[in-house]
Amino acid sequence: MTSHSAQLVERLQSTYDNTLRVVATYDPDGYELHYTSQDVDANYSQSNIDDIYDDVVVQDIAQPFQEDLFKDMGDVRGKLRIFEGGTVAHF
Repeated sequence: MTSHSAQLVERLQSTYDNTLRVVATYDPDGYELHYTSQDVDANYSQSNIDDIYDDVVVQDIAQPFQEDLFKDMGDVRGKLRIFEGGTVAHF
């Protein structure tokens, strides 16, 4: 883990205490996990994590369409998914 990603994980952990589950970076070629909670490690297989990455990439395919729909707002910088048991944010 780079010092930048370690600082990010530390900052997020201090802000979100015991509710932080995953910190990862991604691009079209793959992803890197910088932090996973014990809960995630126990409940998600590598295949599950790969599927989540694939889902995020598929969402990004729609990004130009969304930017065109909301053209006066500029480029998409992030997305939130709100579930009953938590929120997923990716930027």
